[in-house]
Amino acid sequence: MKKNIFIKILAFWILTGCNSKMPYLPPQYERLSNPIGIKVFANPGKTFTLYYFVQNKESTFDGYNIYVSREAIGSRFDIASKKSLYPPYTLNGSYPSIPDDSGNFNVDTPKKFIISNFIQPGVVNSASNNLPFEQGTRYFFKITAHSFNGQESLSSNEISSVALP
Repeated sequence: MKKNIFIKILAFWILTGCNSKMPYLPPQYERLSNPIGIKVFANPGKTFTLYYFVQNKESTFDGYNIYVSREAIGSRFDIASKKSLYPPYTLNGSYPSIPDDSGNFNVDTPKKFIISNFIQPGVVNSASNNLPFEQGTRYFFKITAHSFNGQESLSSNEISSVALP
């Protein structure tokens, strides 16, 4: 009897194609690689220029989220757990902060993005809580890769700069 059950299980396993291959993951579950090598420079007029490279080739990649804070942001897990304290900088209230796609992949030539304000911590993201940078204040910056299904990568290196008049 036990031998009969074993043969049936073995036959089922062989006929259904069970094997040790990893299951196929559709593109929407691709893991995004984290961006590296960002730089930020303070500009006269209380703005900052962010330099970054489009280094994501994933098919779901649709841009980068920028995180700005008056205090050190910490690890990616801090960003995830403190979303309301460190909301991404956005354009017109939409994500990602910097729209892009994998077709623009280029690790040789940096792109630049001007940041003219930041989001007030602890307030739901809206146009009314975009604050100007304050002269003499140190700001901290990180970016994450973003996918069209809302996934984010681990964060980039954290950098800081002081706002100029």
